[in-house]
Amino acid sequence: MSDSIEIRPLVAAQAEQRAGLARRPLAPTKAPVASSTRLRPHVDTRRGLLRIEVERVGVDLEDRVGAATGGVPAEVTHVDLLLSDPGLPHAVEALRTGDFFFCAVLPEFAAADVLRLQRVRESAPQALPDLVYPEAREILRTALSDREAARASRAC
Repeated sequence: MSDSIEIRPLVAAQAEQRAGLARRPLAPTKAPVASSTRLRPHVDTRRGLLRIEVERVGVDLEDRVGAATGGVPAEVTHVDLLLSDPGLPHAVEALRTGDFFFCAVLPEFAAADVLRLQRVRESAPQALPDLVYPEAREILRTALSDREAARASRAC
């Protein structure tokens, strides 16, 4: 897995501490990668956003995400992966080949801890936000660094 993606435990721990969440990591109990991916796509055409919730990572993840994104006119695609899914490392590596990169760690998002990856169309506006908090700037720096690392690994 990419070194820049490894920031997720640190970012999650900081967010949990600030929110006063009592956390105890659980070990995955399922096989490392399921045979079939289970996902749900959600399209927000007004915002140009496609969000794909992955309930279970399977060996067919790339194909399933490709099918979900095909023909959808989204400027940005988010893929939400459960941090507790034993197939998470497989998912990150598989999606990086499809131009996905780190977006956020979302503790207790929709009742689960989530790693969000994103893909931004080349034609999408590339203006960067003006961020006030140093932690937010660090997360943005990490996301941009991960995008460049993913591009560089594909170029090799």
